[in-house]
Amino acid sequence: MPEGCRRRSCCPSRGGPGLGNRLLICEDEPLIAWDIEAEMRSRGWDVAGPAGNAADALAILSHTPVDAALLDIELGDGDSFEVARALVGQAVPVVFLSGHSREVLPDDLAHLGIHAKPVAFERLDRALRSAARER
Repeated sequence: MPEGCRRRSCCPSRGGPGLGNRLLICEDEPLIAWDIEAEMRSRGWDVAGPAGNAADALAILSHTPVDAALLDIELGDGDSFEVARALVGQAVPVVFLSGHSREVLPDDLAHLGIHAKPVAFERLDRALRSAARER
């Protein structure tokens, strides 16, 4: 199991391109991450992760294609901007989660979506699906 994986089921073993519903979750608070994971799975997402930090998220991305990503901005060991840049470079839609305003985003990522915590899952699901379809 790759270092970035918390359990064997986090990273689907099938290869090839994403199926349109594989979602990377990067959230450093375990209870929040598991809540988001359970909610997004119940809405039909195939979840990769959750990753607790940027290094784990990048490790998952090195072997698991994703169709969209949900990234907490502030992680215990830094931020998720490097992960966002890697995903944007692959044309993968990214939505940030944060208790902060849009002003915390660097200029090169300011065009990405940001949703406030606590999470409104219905709205978040619609935003992710719409972005993944446009990909």
